[in-house]
Amino acid sequence: MISFIWQWLDCFYTFPVTCLVIVICVVVWLLITHKGWSYYDVGCNYDRVLVDKETWRWISSTLSHISWMHLVLNMYSLWNLRWMEQRFTCSVYLIWNILIAFLSTCVTLFINLLQLWVGFHTEQVRQVYLVGYSAVLFGLFAIASQHVTSIVLLGDILIAPIWIPFISLGVVTLLVPEASFVGHCSGIFIGFLISLDKHDDLFQWSWSWIWLLGILCITLITMNWTIQRNRFIRI
Repeated sequence: MISFIWQWLDCFYTFPVTCLVIVICVVVWLLITHKGWSYYDVGCNYDRVLVDKETWRWISSTLSHISWMHLVLNMYSLWNLRWMEQRFTCSVYLIWNILIAFLSTCVTLFINLLQLWVGFHTEQVRQVYLVGYSAVLFGLFAIASQHVTSIVLLGDILIAPIWIPFISLGVVTLLVPEASFVGHCSGIFIGFLISLDKHDDLFQWSWSWIWLLGILCITLITMNWTIQRNRFIRI
């Protein structure tokens, strides 16, 4: 028992961000299970976030998992990506996680807004609730693909790492049809966008992203103004 505790303490010391996220997600899942909450209580939804101003769902949806299988698969994937934390430092890895979580949700909600404008799957947009750490994981997959030379698939087949996020997306879509395709694609998009920045210095790297955060803030303000001016958007 003592050796097990020491092993966990060593993991926390080596991979603090990864372990902290896993612990938080497990605790949140236990709370959700105990309270009997569902997607509607913690998930991110277009109407709930942008119309009803329940902005806390931005955070709760990312850290929440309703199904224990969803939790296990996501945390297992996150644990397999722990090498990124050691290679790129905890600070950079933490910023990546936060940026992907926030920006992928921004992109998803913006796409939802466009869908409502053009009248494409309007009811489906309003019924979808995003939950889970999957979007962040797909973003991390995209970043990781830029730092691996090649990957062996099915014994002898070599594939370019850049295709891994999309192959994973295809597998998830086939196995879990109800999974949010737009949400996962948003994570991949932000991941590749982040990987374009080649700065090694954390200070330089952080400042180089301020313009993107500013643009997204302006976008969200514009979206909110549009919603207030166009009440017909909400049926």
